[in-house]
Amino acid sequence: MINIVGPRQTGKTTLVRDMVEAARFLDLDDESLFASLALDPYGQLSTLSSEISQTGLPIVIDEVQRLPQITLALKRIVDRDRRVGQFVLTGSSNIFTLPRALDSLAGRVSTLTLRPLSAAEIRRAGPCRLLDVVAGESSLSAKHLPAPAPFQRSDAIDLLVRGGFPEIRPLEDRERMARYDSYVNSIVERDIAPVAEIRRPDTLRRMINQLAHRTAEELNVTSLCSALGARKETVNNYLDVLSRLGIVHRLGAWTASGARKEVRSPKLHFMDTGCATALRGEDAASFGLRADPVALGHILESFVFCELEKSLPFLKRRWDLYHWRYAPREIDIVAQAPGRMLVLFEMKASTSVDADDFRHLDWFLKEGPGKSYKGAASVIYLGDQVLSFGPGRLALPLSILWSFSSSGATNARSKPHADSGYGLSRRRRQRNPHGGSAPGVRPCVSRIRRLARRPSRRRTWPRDRQAHHRAPRWPDFGRQRAGCRCAILFRAAARQRTQGELRYRRHERASAWRPVHRA
Repeated sequence: MINIVGPRQTGKTTLVRDMVEAARFLDLDDESLFASLALDPYGQLSTLSSEISQTGLPIVIDEVQRLPQITLALKRIVDRDRRVGQFVLTGSSNIFTLPRALDSLAGRVSTLTLRPLSAAEIRRAGPCRLLDVVAGESSLSAKHLPAPAPFQRSDAIDLLVRGGFPEIRPLEDRERMARYDSYVNSIVERDIAPVAEIRRPDTLRRMINQLAHRTAEELNVTSLCSALGARKETVNNYLDVLSRLGIVHRLGAWTASGARKEVRSPKLHFMDTGCATALRGEDAASFGLRADPVALGHILESFVFCELEKSLPFLKRRWDLYHWRYAPREIDIVAQAPGRMLVLFEMKASTSVDADDFRHLDWFLKEGPGKSYKGAASVIYLGDQVLSFGPGRLALPLSILWSFSSSGATNARSKPHADSGYGLSRRRRQRNPHGGSAPGVRPCVSRIRRLARRPSRRRTWPRDRQAHHRAPRWPDFGRQRAGCRCAILFRAAARQRTQGELRYRRHERASAWRPVHRA
């Protein structure tokens, strides 16, 4: 079973009609059909499935989010008949995550997300494979990337303000802004009801306007509550609804610890810059040379994030996108792949770039939390050239996002991993048939030797206090600094000092110390 979800007007129904040969097409916007299926969903769908079982063609159900109780009927039919691809579902929200859905059909359905048109689709180019190219090169340079498509600053601004909705983007400024405003009103009045119960639609409408003005900013729920005059629970509920409908996206914060990712304040992005600028009352003239560069910078950052997010299904590796901020330093987008690989992005709404624009990126990779990762840094700007500022540091024009060919080939030569040996010259392979950094040494042994030469950053116990068992002696606080475990116990003892004098007693097989009250 295929489930296609995405915002309204992105072309889900048109895509299915043009590309899927269906035995039956059921549109739940038809009130009579909706009433019939709502009365007996299993009986109606079971009869249709039996009638067309010999054709091998699927049944398409459009606007399926209007009938959440249909999920249990689909489960019974799929469990009875194990044929693959019996149903194709489309909807503006994922029906299997709705509160009123009777079953999630876990393991029986494949969900695909259809976003608004990407810049590559608009320019008739191939999907953006920037992250794979950056990750595949140990010493990234301009020669590894395709030649950027020619464009001017005005072209980039026009691309930002028009957005990616197929029917709305070709319109003139005044009509386009009116259509986007009507689009948001229809979402509030029609699409919200199947997802959640909204008691104050006017508050939700004003909230969407607020989020359009706050795109590419850290989410501050308290400030949002003050602007709307609403409670925190209401605002969080509305944010969840808008995220399910694909209107906004909350980008989690990156941390070196995978268990703590997305715990800090997320950054909010409007998923279509054309809709965001229309709600803000901005057109191409609003971002002229004398306009506020901060406003254009936020729109540009959301645009680049949306383009990278749309490219993820086409990449060979699995990438996750985050942001990072620790005042006064900030990284707009942090892309992470397995193998401790990071690619950092900063956006600059200018046609020029210099080495000072890489200061936060360089600190993050050399001295900050990313120093133990393999990484590359890029500044995306409104110029027209790929500029190198050192190994792994590139200034990329915005047009690099739509400069890849549809076949996936670039002018960059594919280069295997440094330890594989196949990227070496013929003479080097004869000296070192196994790859690695030394002749005749296998890659795993070479990596072990490199790790052995690397200085350890772990806190260790003093040499005179080390022991072979798991419970070392309590270090002398007056002579040497305590380790991490001792510091934790020391703070715990300080908190309990008001309860009486404490003394520490060691047990033979204990792995930690605990305070004992004096009788």
